[in-house]
Amino acid sequence: MSNKNDIDVIIQNLESSLDATSESKKQLSEYTIQLGKQEGQIESAIGLWEEMKGQNVTPPQPITASGVALTYILQQLSQDLKTHVSNPSWANQLQALGTTTLTINSVAASGASLSYPPGYRSQALVQVNLIEERYSQRSAISQRLHTIDQSLGQEYDNAWQTLHQATQDPTRSPMFLMREVERRLLDFFAPEIKVRKYHSLVPGDKITGRHKINYLKSIIKPSAQAAFLAQEQALNDIYALLSKAHTPGQLDTEKTRAFLYQADALIQLLLDSF
Repeated sequence: MSNKNDIDVIIQNLESSLDATSESKKQLSEYTIQLGKQEGQIESAIGLWEEMKGQNVTPPQPITASGVALTYILQQLSQDLKTHVSNPSWANQLQALGTTTLTINSVAASGASLSYPPGYRSQALVQVNLIEERYSQRSAISQRLHTIDQSLGQEYDNAWQTLHQATQDPTRSPMFLMREVERRLLDFFAPEIKVRKYHSLVPGDKITGRHKINYLKSIIKPSAQAAFLAQEQALNDIYALLSKAHTPGQLDTEKTRAFLYQADALIQLLLDSF
């Protein structure tokens, strides 16, 4: 599938997701605010993808591939929520929909920041960033990470603070810090002794990241499994692309901010899924 076809699929999936999410919003009253957040996030993502299509830019293939995968999941989650809102289990669907919606906006922001020429002023990207900041769970995430380990919470706080400070490396440092937070959180939820037992590994066997992911997949709430796997892969893809930006000026604040948004979504999903 070409990148441009990917964008068409992404927009179609997002529009379908928006229809289903809007329909669910109409049927619910108590959770209207929560659904309104997700509706706004999907709308802003559609705007940015449509702008990229209109500007005839082509994001890197891993970005569009991640977008296609995530929007298929988002589309299914929104349809499931629409169908099952009368069932008590719908709350799990709503939670999974929320974290996936947050991530698809981050994928869109990464696609735009990696594709538009330097200095291009994207109104749709500004809108996506405003939506992400408005519905940010940063304070709650920080508090929960501090509860797990004070140094983990501090590392998370430092990633965001460094982005807004005039440091020697205001773009790479926060990205690497957030990557370390993700790694440590995976270690917390997938401790070595349990991972070895699950995979029947002997002491000499090396534990890989894939071992940890497969273990987490086995214990995570079913409603969050697909979203977790897709978001974890999307974060890896975008991190790999950003890590290639070695030349000064190639890795700017917008690219880093989009990555931090996406890391936030994965961290929140992990914190909410056990």
